[in-house]
Amino acid sequence: MKGLLVKDFLLMIKSKKVILFMLFIGIVGGINDISFATGYILMVLAILSLSTISYDEANHGLKTLFTLPISKSDYVK
Repeated sequence: MKGLLVKDFLLMIKSKKVILFMLFIGIVGGINDISFATGYILMVLAILSLSTISYDEANHGLKTLFTLPISKSDYVK
């Protein structure tokens, strides 16, 4: 499980420029409206989560995940 998290963090580090640009837009837009910054940053985090999930699906990461000693119902939780 730790290896999968490390892989996700390394994937995010590779897209560091895109993440920094998106955060910059959130900060600039949030100078006058804090609700915009909050919503924008939450959307960026959701997009990052979905991108790591889609990367796992493209490379058959679920097969690796299900080899760990955790039941499928625990994954759903």
